[in-house]
Amino acid sequence: MQITPINQDNTNFKALHVTKQALKAMGTSRRALLKNPIIKEAADKYEVVVKPAKTSRKVNQNAKYKGLQYAGVALTFSGFICSGATAAFLHGTGSLYGLMGGILSAIIGPFMIFAPNLHSDWCEEHNAMLIQAGENFENDKLSGLKTKQYEIDENLPSLTAEIHKQIMEAKIDKTDTDNLFTAENYLEMLNGLAPDKNTLNKKINEQGDTILTQFFDVVPDKNGTAYKQIVNILKNIKDIDYNQKGALGVSCLEKIMNSENTEVLPLVKDFEFNYTPELEFAFANIQNKKFKKEILKLNIKFNDILNAVKIKSDEALMKLEPQLDSPLCNRNKLAKDIERTLKDMEDPVYENWFKSTYLKYMNTGTTNLID
Repeated sequence: MQITPINQDNTNFKALHVTKQALKAMGTSRRALLKNPIIKEAADKYEVVVKPAKTSRKVNQNAKYKGLQYAGVALTFSGFICSGATAAFLHGTGSLYGLMGGILSAIIGPFMIFAPNLHSDWCEEHNAMLIQAGENFENDKLSGLKTKQYEIDENLPSLTAEIHKQIMEAKIDKTDTDNLFTAENYLEMLNGLAPDKNTLNKKINEQGDTILTQFFDVVPDKNGTAYKQIVNILKNIKDIDYNQKGALGVSCLEKIMNSENTEVLPLVKDFEFNYTPELEFAFANIQNKKFKKEILKLNIKFNDILNAVKIKSDEALMKLEPQLDSPLCNRNKLAKDIERTLKDMEDPVYENWFKSTYLKYMNTGTTNLID
C-alpha cells in the first residue's frame, strides 16, 4: 500500500497519533496517512498510533543474484586466466599448473561463492510504517484493548474489525448471563456488541447457551419496546443459524414452542429447521391452537429421510417411516424435496424404481407421498 508524501498536515485529527519526527522519518504526513481508508476507518472509531520501524523481509537470493552469478563467472574466469597466463609467461612452462589452476578456479570459484545460497532466502532491512489501534490513549501510549502492530502495506487488515472482535470477546467473557432474561438487559448487551451472525454463535456459559439461544429464554417486557427492538436487530442480521442448541441440547425452535411466543415467528418464517423427535414432544404440549397452526407453516426439513434416499438404503428408510406420521411432516413439501434429491442423484433407473416400488414403505395413509 503506497503512502504518498504530502506537505500539508491535518493536525486537527486527534485520533491518529504520530509525531512530527515519525512523519519526517517515514517521509509522509497525517493527511497522506488518512487517505488510506483502513487507517481512516480505524481512526474514526479508535485510537491509532503510527510509527516508523526498521524491519526485515525475505528476498529470494536466486532472483536477487541471477545476473550477478553470470557476471561473477565471466569476471572470475577472465581474472584467473590472466593471472595464470602471466605466471606461465614469467616462469616458463612449469607454471602451466598455475594456468590450469586459474582455469579450474575460474570455473569452480563462482559456484563456491554463490551455490550454497542459490535456493535460499536472505533478509534485508527496509524502512516500514507500523500501525496499531486501541480503545484508549494514555501517557503517550495505547491502553485497554488493542490490536497487535501491523506493517502498512497491501496486506493491512481491517483494524476496526480486529479491535471490535477483541472488544466483543472480552465483553462476552464478562457477561453475567443471569441478567440476560429481561429484554432491557439483553438489548443493552446487543447494543454493546454490534452483533453479526458469528457473534450470536458465541457461548456465554458452561451449559452451552449461546447469545442467540439465550434470546429465546428472554421474557418480553410489559410494553414490548425493548423486545421489539431486539427482534428488529435480529431481523437485520443475515444468515443466522436458528438450528443452534443451547443448554441441555434444547434448540431455538423447541424454545419457541415451549414459550408459545408469536412475536419471534417473523424471524424464523423463512428459515429451514432440521426435524428432531424432541420437536414433536414440544409441539404436542402447545396449548394455543392458533399458535399451533402457525408452527405448522414453518419450514421443517426431514433430512434423515432425504439422506436415506441419497444412500439408497432400504433399511434406513423403513426405520424412518414413523417420521411420516409426524404432525410436523408436510407431505407435499417432503415429496418435492425427495423429487429434487432424486434428480440431483442423476440416476434415472433408481428414480423410476423408487417412485414405482418404494412408496409402499413410505405411505402411511391412502395418498401417495409422490404423485
